[in-house]
Amino acid sequence: MANAQLDIQFVTNRLGNQSIIHNGYQFRVKTRRDERVYWICTTRNCPATLDTRNNIPTKLPNGHNHDSHKVKLKVDEILQTIKKRCREETTPVPTIYEQEVIKLRNPEWNDETQEIVENLPTFESCRGSFYNERSKLIPALPKTRNEINLAEPWTVTTVGEQFLMADDGLHDRIMMFTTRQNLTHLTAADIIYGDGTFYTCRDVFFQLYTFHAFVDGAIYPLVYALLPGKSQIIYTSMANAQLDIQFVTNRLGNQSIIHNGYQFRVKTRRDERVYWICTTRNCPANIKYCNNIPTKLPNGHNHDSHKVKLKVDEILQTIKKRCREETTPVPTIYEQEVIKLRNPEWNDETQEIVENLPTF
Repeated sequence: MANAQLDIQFVTNRLGNQSIIHNGYQFRVKTRRDERVYWICTTRNCPATLDTRNNIPTKLPNGHNHDSHKVKLKVDEILQTIKKRCREETTPVPTIYEQEVIKLRNPEWNDETQEIVENLPTFESCRGSFYNERSKLIPALPKTRNEINLAEPWTVTTVGEQFLMADDGLHDRIMMFTTRQNLTHLTAADIIYGDGTFYTCRDVFFQLYTFHAFVDGAIYPLVYALLPGKSQIIYTSMANAQLDIQFVTNRLGNQSIIHNGYQFRVKTRRDERVYWICTTRNCPANIKYCNNIPTKLPNGHNHDSHKVKLKVDEILQTIKKRCREETTPVPTIYEQEVIKLRNPEWNDETQEIVENLPTF
């Protein structure tokens, strides 16, 4: 109350130290003695001083031999606002600086505003301190692809929708960013446009590949893919990752395709074309491939997904792999893998997996 009545404010200056503002003049700490603090004007050779005890003024300045610091204080306030936004926003730093300067161009332009603009440091002279503040928000850039470890909020949109849709591989890593709605627009498009850019891509990746399509009469980028190269294998992996397609080996050692929780097996092969059908009898769903790139996706299934069956197959494959590589008794390996299912996330699906798991 006393400070408000006497127009005294405690603020943090550009260096992060505490200052006092009184009637447009700035004071810095001269000495401290227990709960007493003695403040002097920040202008050299100014005799004005101010004393506080427990942050309550006990002596006010008699007078200053110079004009007030109002312009300097306003400049400091603008710089503090820019730094705060750099810490809290992902807006490009130069854009933040420009937006705060533009705010000064208002109908109330006067000599004081002119002086503030003239005393405001240029972006280049402050960019180091601005980017230091930004580094507190954004993690350090990785030097290799296997150092990348994205977690929220970097894997979701500003409204919480999943944005990182695929993260395939480690050293030959492919990362794809899109939303479910964007994928819906992409699959509904008659023509899909794709293009890679190399100049704007970070050094740890080779290119940024984007997919575009028309939505309501305008073309939009719908999928962004960071790729480690530009070979056919990489493009094939990108297409499969985008469409949630996995190539796996089934119980009999034959190749299968997993798409959205459904399993497909080879029906026929014709040169570079492969036709896949759902493993469930009488299901009309099928997939077509040409040179390992999908050319037709299934329209629909007449049954529930194979998620439980696929999980059972995965457990059996793990048991077989351990049997080949370990000397642990086979019954113990089976028991250990079954025990892993007894976790705090036990639910109806887990119950169904256990019921469908073959006995030892």
